[in-house]
Amino acid sequence: EDKDSEDVRAIKVKRVDKTFPNYYRRRVAFCIGINNYPNLPTLEYAVKDAKDIAGVLKGYDFDEVSLLTDARATKQTIVNELLRFKSESEENDLFVFYFAGHGTAVSDHEGKERGYLIPVDFKDENNIDEQGISMGLFKDICDTMPNKHILFLVDCCYSGYGLTRSYAIKKEPEGD
Repeated sequence: EDKDSEDVRAIKVKRVDKTFPNYYRRRVAFCIGINNYPNLPTLEYAVKDAKDIAGVLKGYDFDEVSLLTDARATKQTIVNELLRFKSESEENDLFVFYFAGHGTAVSDHEGKERGYLIPVDFKDENNIDEQGISMGLFKDICDTMPNKHILFLVDCCYSGYGLTRSYAIKKEPEGD
């Protein structure tokens, strides 16, 4: 057994004792994990995974790692944190976003699927645009961030075909 490794389910993570040059002014991360959805099936490992990722990033001396889990991971709090990171960002910053929880995809009026992350305060599948966090919103925020390097890691299923991290929402076409 390698004493420098940790078991993370079936994955071995080896600690690296090398110092890496810091190419960034700031390295920041925003990690979210939601197990306990009041209105959706409970997940088992989302919070653990988010905490593990946050721990790894802290271990690599990130300047800031923000972690939201379960009841704290509301839509408004998530969006506010994203906007805060955007307002504090500069060109030579690294931003890492990690989300573990439910996600879904909804077909729009043209039949094109649009992905959503589901925050803990999601209540009504008929109001996905108001209560979910669209991937379009993330794209809009990232497109206006000055950062050269942004990494999004999303551990959920948008299609509704996943076994534990998906929630399929069927939206009726409007106007018929």
